[in-house]
Amino acid sequence: MDEFAGRASAVVTNIAGPRPQVCLGDVPISGFLAWVPCTGPIGVGLSIYSYAAQLTLGVAVDTALVPDAEELLQALSAAVSDLRQLRDGVAAG
Repeated sequence: MDEFAGRASAVVTNIAGPRPQVCLGDVPISGFLAWVPCTGPIGVGLSIYSYAAQLTLGVAVDTALVPDAEELLQALSAAVSDLRQLRDGVAAG
C-alpha cells in the first residue's frame, strides 16, 4: 500500500449500487455514503456511486496538498452541469 500511495495523487472509485431502493427490515434506505480510502500523499479522492436511480459524487480533499479545493469543486460542479445538459438533450431528441 505504501508503494501505491507514494505514486498516486488522486483516487477515483465507481460503485454501482442496486437500482431499486432497498429496505433494512421494513425501513427504506434513502441513501448511503461512500469514501475513497486515502493514505499518504493522496490529495483528492472521488467516489462515484449509484443507488435507486441516483448518481452521487463524493469528494475528499486534503487541503494541505490541494489548497485550491474550492476551484476543484467549482470545476466538478460545472462538469456535472454539462453532463446534465447532454443527458437532457439526448432525452429530448
